[in-house]
Amino acid sequence: MRKPEGAMSSLKKSAQRSTSLRNHRMSWQPITIHEGWTPHCGRTAARASQIGSCRDCGRVVVLTNYPAPNDIAIGGDALAVNCERR
Repeated sequence: MRKPEGAMSSLKKSAQRSTSLRNHRMSWQPITIHEGWTPHCGRTAARASQIGSCRDCGRVVVLTNYPAPNDIAIGGDALAVNCERR
């Protein structure tokens, strides 16, 4: 089984690069690991998620290493909207 931390670091780098282009200063919560059967993968997988929020405006980014078919790996307001410093 692949270690979720490796996949998460790649997603985090992409998110950090994208959010910095929108002038966000992100702080990250620890990685949350959900072990068990993953129906959309059809196997047991160590799913992981991580949330980052901008220190200035509070907009968030959510990272998921095995997203569901109707979900995305990197998503959130901080990717779509420029930072509005308070």
